Amino acid sequence: VDIDGYRLTMIVVHHKSGRYNDYWREAESRKIVELVHSIEAKDPARNIVVMGDFNATESATSVLTYLEAGLRDGVARDASDPDRAWITHASGRRIDHILVNDAFASEIGGVSFVLGTPILPEGVDYREADPPEGYASDHFPVVIEFRPRD
Repeated sequence: VDIDGYRLTMIVVHHKSGRYNDYWREAESRKIVELVHSIEAKDPARNIVVMGDFNATESATSVLTYLEAGLRDGVARDASDPDRAWITHASGRRIDHILVNDAFASEIGGVSFVLGTPILPEGVDYREADPPEGYASDHFPVVIEFRPRD
């Protein structure tokens, strides 16, 4: 995105799903980190966001690859909020993330949330049951607010 001189690079990911595909997600994350570092090498002030369906929680090696490379979790979670408020998938996990580089981190406002949408009751297999009325996806929208400063 380039609007009136303000530049933001958004990289949207959909990493490989599946319990036995960690190696694949790790390879994908290493390649995206290479891309981020390449962009930053050419333009250190560039605002960069990597977001989407990582198909992995923040403790997974594939997500840690991003964090160890200098990206940060862009979702400001209040420690007093229950972990359940931050679930992003009908399976009860947080696998959708918004990661930001240092240049963009200072532009994030105090608002972030996961928008709850209709899901099946706990214990019902989302892969086998009919979706409830108003169902949009097995993933929930993750939102951050930012204010451009460049």
